[in-house]
Amino acid sequence: MKINNHPISRAARIYQQQRTRENAETEKTGKLGKDKVTLSSEGREMQSLMHKVQNTPDVRPQAEALKAAVKSGTYKVSGEKIAASILKSLE
Repeated sequence: MKINNHPISRAARIYQQQRTRENAETEKTGKLGKDKVTLSSEGREMQSLMHKVQNTPDVRPQAEALKAAVKSGTYKVSGEKIAASILKSLE
């Protein structure tokens, strides 16, 4: 089983490449470099998507209306609809 394209393998390769570059730079300059973080284009895209997900409303407007109706006591449940749904789920 090949795991070359597995995200963990890929991250390990990237980490190893970064370490090799840092070691070469340290040998060349004789100084230890400061830690720094850079995001790949995939990382930036993931960060952007996560930001969008976090800023989207959690509930649809219809659910908000139902929630308000239940809270105010104006939501009425139809026994016939409940029974029909139960029967339909048993089919």
